[in-house]
Amino acid sequence: MDLNLRDIRAFVTVAQAGNFTRAAARLHLSQPALTVQIRRLEEIVGARLFDRNSRSVALTQTGRELLPLLQRSLDDMERVLRDARALGEGASGTVRLACLPTFASSVLPELIQSFRRDVPRARFEIRDGVASLVTALVRNEEADLGLTGGDAFDPSLEVLYTGADRLVAVCPRDHPLARKRRVATA
Repeated sequence: MDLNLRDIRAFVTVAQAGNFTRAAARLHLSQPALTVQIRRLEEIVGARLFDRNSRSVALTQTGRELLPLLQRSLDDMERVLRDARALGEGASGTVRLACLPTFASSVLPELIQSFRRDVPRARFEIRDGVASLVTALVRNEEADLGLTGGDAFDPSLEVLYTGADRLVAVCPRDHPLARKRRVATA
């Protein structure tokens, strides 16, 4: 016989409640159904886990030793189930992101912070590199998303434009361009 989550939850709840009636109510079970679960668990373990009387139950030595182990297992399994549900709902997971170094140090931290407000359990793996590397990482499925500049035409990729960078020209005050308010880039 295998140990299952339902039996572990029943054991932990009875141990915490100190009473089958209260534990059954917490678990939304009948008392006989809870008793069957505890007996099945005792059979699997090969030892009595509770000393029972008409008013209460107390853990046996084996039960006292098993309680922290099974409580930890129950907590771990519940965390795994929560994480699995979150992954299935898209509310968790790892986003592999490739971007230009300038984006990694400027706009990316703010974007990640904003994203985490909606998806707090999301994790990010960031790779920065030149535009051709960003495109190659996405094309080769080593990154889920790329942020790059310039023309990123690649027939195998979907290119979405998020906006235009603000570029400024910097020159010495006595340079001929310094007298102009705007300069053309092309």
